[in-house]
Amino acid sequence: ARRQGPSRPGDSADTVAGEHQDYCRPRRHGGEEQLPLTRSAVAMRAFDWMSQRPRLLRSLFTVLRLLAPVLVLGRVVIVTRIAEIHAVLERDADFTVRPDDRPIILDGPFVLRMDRSPQYLQEIDLLRRVVTSADLQRIRSLVAEEARTQTLGATGGRIDIVANLADPVGVRLITDYLGVPATAEGDLVLWLRHLAAYIVTAGFHDAADAARAETAALSLRRHVEGVIAARRESLTRNPAAIGDDVLSRLLRISDRSDGRVDADMVRRNIAGLMIVSHAVVVKGLALAIDELLRRPEILAAAKAAAAAHEIEAMTKYA
Repeated sequence: ARRQGPSRPGDSADTVAGEHQDYCRPRRHGGEEQLPLTRSAVAMRAFDWMSQRPRLLRSLFTVLRLLAPVLVLGRVVIVTRIAEIHAVLERDADFTVRPDDRPIILDGPFVLRMDRSPQYLQEIDLLRRVVTSADLQRIRSLVAEEARTQTLGATGGRIDIVANLADPVGVRLITDYLGVPATAEGDLVLWLRHLAAYIVTAGFHDAADAARAETAALSLRRHVEGVIAARRESLTRNPAAIGDDVLSRLLRISDRSDGRVDADMVRRNIAGLMIVSHAVVVKGLALAIDELLRRPEILAAAKAAAAAHEIEAMTKYA
């Protein structure tokens, strides 16, 4: 987010916080992109290093919440308390999305990288029409079924949380709920991982990271375009035979929109949903299990709620 200026009396850059504009804009030196070593860049590199060490990061954030809940380091602001985080997220007129000078991996914007604008409002409304709260039970059933399959297939009482649980669950949601089949070669997870990493580490990836992301973006685009073309043909030939998934909903809306929802909008949004949903499932599940394993009593309560199929009780452990 980029601080635009106080919008209410008494507001200041210390009351709400975000990522300030252009802190990581690269410059060229010797034919390669290099970051200026400003305080902001150093701070973000340090944070990136610490993010790979969750125990250290957890301890640091505990201290920051007590001593400096909103820490300003040049153009970087680190927010560690939930009230201020909510303030940042709710005040999108003050905290805007930093312009992205990297290659646009989706060949166009996705709503999470847009400021409030007519285009944003149109596309967020579109996504709300195809991803609804009514789908929650269906999503829960898909996740439970896939998780059961993966855990029953584990050997020796051990399971790799990422490779053998989170990744398969994420792919199942993409395939059955979003409506985009996985590739026969099994490359989909790798593409999504490269793209999510590239997006999250904005400004702190090297040429090899960028090359992997661009290759993954091209592969994902070709795959998604092929799926969309095949689905459109199926919807034309026999619409009743097509199931109810997010991609099919997008295409049905597109067909009735008189050009307002075009093929580019459909492709960008379904690809964007694939990238962010898989990253959230994998990272969220891994971190949640890590936190539960550090708290045996809470883990026991979560297991009891799961065994009793008390879904609402389970949500407080997520």
